[in-house]
Amino acid sequence: MKKEYFLPHSMAENKEQKKIKCHDFAVAVLNFEKEVNVGGVVRSANATAAREVIVVGRKDWDKSPATHAQVHTKIIHIVTVGDLLKYVQNENYSIVSVEISPGAENIFSCTYPPRPLFIFGNEGRGIPKEILDQSELVLRIPQFGQVECLNVASSAAIVMYDWIRKHGREDLQQETEKTRYIPRDK
Repeated sequence: MKKEYFLPHSMAENKEQKKIKCHDFAVAVLNFEKEVNVGGVVRSANATAAREVIVVGRKDWDKSPATHAQVHTKIIHIVTVGDLLKYVQNENYSIVSVEISPGAENIFSCTYPPRPLFIFGNEGRGIPKEILDQSELVLRIPQFGQVECLNVASSAAIVMYDWIRKHGREDLQQETEKTRYIPRDK
C-alpha cells in the first residue's frame, strides 16, 4: 500500500476556514522540540489568515497555546524533509527559510518571492542544509539585545505580519479600521 506523504491533522474542511480569504503564504515548523511553539505558530497563522500550517516530523503538539485556532486553520502533517520538498513542489511554494545564518537577508529590507512557504527550523538544530540549499530566500530577524534569538512562535508571527505589511490586501485597511482600539469611558 502506497503511503501518502501528508496527512490532514485538523478540520481543514471546516466551514469557518472557507469563509475567510487566506493570504498567499504558508508556514512550516520542522522537527520541533517544544510543543508549545507549534500552538503559538498555529494561533498566529490563523490571526494572519495564512493558507496553511505544515508540521514536519513529530505529529503531537500542545494545542492549548493555539486557543482553539487549530479548528479553523488548515494543518498538514508531513513526516520527512524529503516529503516536505515534494509537497512544496506540488503546491508551487517558494521556500523562505527563517534562520540565523551567514548571508541571511534582513527582514527589514527583504523582498518576498511569490507564494512563500516560511520555514522555521528546530529550536536547537535549525533548518537542514537540504532545505537551505533550495530556499529562494534565507531571512533573519535582527536581534538588538543580549538574547541570541526569538522563539519560533514569536519569529513566525513577526514574519507573517511583515509579509502582510509589505503585500497588503485591499480589505486589510478596512479591517484595521474596524478593529482600532477605542478607549472605554471611565
